[in-house]
Amino acid sequence: MVVARKGRATWRVTVSGRGAHAGARHQHGANAIIQLAHTIQRVAALTDYSRDLTFNVGAVSGGTMLNRVPHEARAEGEFRAFATDTYQSAKSALLALAGPGEVRSPADRFACDVSVEILTESRPWPRNPGTDRLAAIWQQAGAELDIPVNVEARGGLSDGNFLWDAVPTLDGLGPWGENDHCSERSADGSKLPEYVEVSSFVPKAELNTVAILRLIE
Repeated sequence: MVVARKGRATWRVTVSGRGAHAGARHQHGANAIIQLAHTIQRVAALTDYSRDLTFNVGAVSGGTMLNRVPHEARAEGEFRAFATDTYQSAKSALLALAGPGEVRSPADRFACDVSVEILTESRPWPRNPGTDRLAAIWQQAGAELDIPVNVEARGGLSDGNFLWDAVPTLDGLGPWGENDHCSERSADGSKLPEYVEVSSFVPKAELNTVAILRLIE
């Protein structure tokens, strides 16, 4: 059973540089892609596993053609954290990366400019007494059915992130699976597609039924 989930924010970093002909006026350009490469390394470095804080650079794009110093580049990604204070400090650290970049035009020192914006936010769902009371009922039902019921905090999001402080909320009631959002396959078995264990459907249904009856009582 899931009793807490990380909060998540999606972000976009946009770099504005200056275009120039790559052969005739290369020194007049300020390469936005090069600046973005520096910036996303700083974003990635904000990950701190000791605080359960992760930053993911998920998509990168930039430039228009090969014979032009690129004038713009962008990256999008997300960060996640369990603790509200960690989440807020991570957000501040990310936004602080905005400003003049170190990549400049050799001709006149024109500097790239870095902007950072938050696109969406889902607040953290922390461990709380309401959720723990529900989890205890599911554990009692599991003991009755001889089904071990563990509780865990999970990095993925759900509607529970929006509900937990309005009503007691418990998550993870569905069947068990693995490799979420990672449907890859390789011949040696080191990459597996997303899957669900068919054998987990019936035990979970039994567990939920008994727990709901206990809850009604």
